[in-house]
Amino acid sequence: MKVIAAELAEHFEKASERHRAVKYLRLAAETSGRRFEPRRAVEILGHALQLAGKLPEAERAASEIEILEKLAGIYTMLNGSIRAIQTYEDLAARTALAGLIDVEVRALIDMA
Repeated sequence: MKVIAAELAEHFEKASERHRAVKYLRLAAETSGRRFEPRRAVEILGHALQLAGKLPEAERAASEIEILEKLAGIYTMLNGSIRAIQTYEDLAARTALAGLIDVEVRALIDMA
């Protein structure tokens, strides 16, 4: 399933089923991470974040937060400190809007 995740994501995106496309993009990014391709994972997650921004608000917040968490971790691992800090700031702001104080605090701690 994980091998064809990117293909499924493309299919669902073309069918305007963004929620499912985001799900499979996240799966494809996870696969890239396991294959030691973090830059590819960042690229995939960036696309997933763009699509998540087009989801209905109820789905958008959860998807964006999960994607931002993964991106921040990858940027930290890649020693992309500026990108990591920016991503943690975005994550903290998004979680504050969603009222997820625990995730917001974790993002702020990880940013430090």
